[in-house]
Amino acid sequence: MCPPGSLHDQIAKNWKFIRGYTLKDGHLFLSLMSDGGIYEFEPISQSPAETKASIFGTRWRLTEVNGTAVSTTRVYIEFDDKAKRFSGDGGCNR
Repeated sequence: MCPPGSLHDQIAKNWKFIRGYTLKDGHLFLSLMSDGGIYEFEPISQSPAETKASIFGTRWRLTEVNGTAVSTTRVYIEFDDKAKRFSGDGGCNR
């Protein structure tokens, strides 16, 4: 029942395979195991200079999956350092 462009099913399926992250040029890159792909996010609310040191305190919008631009701006993730949790939206479900 998700609208066209939703990445909910793909993200939910791949999330357990994320094995690492990198912050580069203000973007967040989440790598899947065994060269399974890379999710690229950009900060929604902060400048790149503010996001160089930490993934926390920023809402990250998905911009690319495996080098291909996504067609929605609704997909995001954010990390809560205090609660040790993350949340987000796959374009259909939180």
